[in-house]
Amino acid sequence: IPKVSVIMPVYNAEKYLPEAIESILQQTLTAFELILIDDGSKDSSGLICDSYAAKDNRIRVVHKENGGICSARNAGLRIAEGEYLAFCDNDDKYLPNLLKDNYELAKEYNADVVRFKRKRIAYTDGRKIVSTTPAFRFAVLRGEEIARNYLSMSGISITIWNGLYRRNLMTDNNIFFPTEMRYGQEDAWFNLCYYEKAECIVLNPNVYYYWLQRD
Repeated sequence: IPKVSVIMPVYNAEKYLPEAIESILQQTLTAFELILIDDGSKDSSGLICDSYAAKDNRIRVVHKENGGICSARNAGLRIAEGEYLAFCDNDDKYLPNLLKDNYELAKEYNADVVRFKRKRIAYTDGRKIVSTTPAFRFAVLRGEEIARNYLSMSGISITIWNGLYRRNLMTDNNIFFPTEMRYGQEDAWFNLCYYEKAECIVLNPNVYYYWLQRD
């Protein structure tokens, strides 16, 4: 059983996909599975997924008709086997210790969710703009502390790819992404569902994820 299932929706990302996959294969925690969901790509993304799966048995590939990012993530959630869940977009990057450090925190504190920081790197009109999740302190939130700190947690980030999630909490409560939400904010909805059911959330103030935005 893998310690973490990493779910990556893939759609027409041939230019950036190899770098995203490599950043996960280079993780210092090696007991993971990478689930690549080819969401009806029209370029060579599906072939790239298959070529990586042929070389590394930790990679599983699902090819499906295009249904959007929520549909793709749900397809990964339905087959994930890891103790915890992590997410990555097909043009972003993991830093090498993302899985190791945050899995160890999850086990140490028996956490349902571990949140960490991301760095946003945007390329606009030939300019590189870098920003980081607002600063916060390490914290372990339990019980009512989660509700009292919800606004500060949503201020840290509403995205799901800078978090580690206990899979059983998802399966026990039937938490999936809402496929009717096709224009953003599905991450906020998913996190709110998790926070409502979580008994322990750990906030890790270190950067582990590069969110890359391009024209």
